[in-house]
Amino acid sequence: MLRPRNPSGPLLTNLRNLVAELDLAGSVHLHGWTSDGPNIYEASGMSISSSQAEAFPLALMESLFHGCPIVAFDVPYGPRELVRQAETGFLVPFADEEAFADRVATILENEALHRDMSEAARRDAGRFAMRHTADLWRDLLNRLFRGEEDKRLAPAPRQSGAAPGSHGSGASGAMHRLYSADTPCQQ
Repeated sequence: MLRPRNPSGPLLTNLRNLVAELDLAGSVHLHGWTSDGPNIYEASGMSISSSQAEAFPLALMESLFHGCPIVAFDVPYGPRELVRQAETGFLVPFADEEAFADRVATILENEALHRDMSEAARRDAGRFAMRHTADLWRDLLNRLFRGEEDKRLAPAPRQSGAAPGSHGSGASGAMHRLYSADTPCQQ
C-alpha cells in the first residue's frame, strides 16, 4: 500500500539543517505542512515555483486568488497558463537560476511593483472562478450540441517527429489549445 509522504518528515529536517549550515536562518523559514493555506497565502509576499515540470499547478492558481505574485520557471503547460508576464509575476527560462533570483529580488525590493502585481493577481484569478469556468463549459457544450464548429477544438498539425496522441493531436491537444495562454479564458 502506498502511503503519502510526511511533508514535515526527514526532508524538512534536512532542509532546515542546510539553512542553518548556509547561515540563512534569519531569512529562510521552513514551516512544513499546514492546513491553513488561505491565511498562509494572505501573509505571503509571493509564491515561487522552481519545478522542472508541471501539469496545471493549483498552488499557483491559489496564489493568484490570494494576491501573491508568482515567480516560476517557464516549464511546459502549467505556469505559462497562469502567470501574466510582468503583470501577475514573472516566468523565467528554465534553469536560469540567476534570472530567477533576480526576479524574486525585483519583487521583494520594489514595494509599488509588488502591490501592483498583487492587485493584478487577484483580478486575474477571476478567470478561474467556478462560475466563470462553468459558464465556459456550458457555452462550449451548447455550441457542440448545436453542431457549431469551434476552431479551438480542431486538431492541430502534429509537429515533426511527434508521436501520435502527443500534444498537438487528439483530444488532449484540443483541450490544451482550448485553454492555452494564447486563448484567454474570457468571453
